[in-house]
Amino acid sequence: VCVICKQMHGSCTHCCKCCTPYHAMCASRAGYRME
Repeated sequence: VCVICKQMHGSCTHCCKCCTPYHAMCASRAGYRME
């Protein structure tokens, strides 16, 4: 489940520093910085 949009559809990922799942597009729209 994406922690940003709370939806189960699509493929979630996480950064190398935590295990928090999110969709790449949701993170981008929310202003998250991906490394």
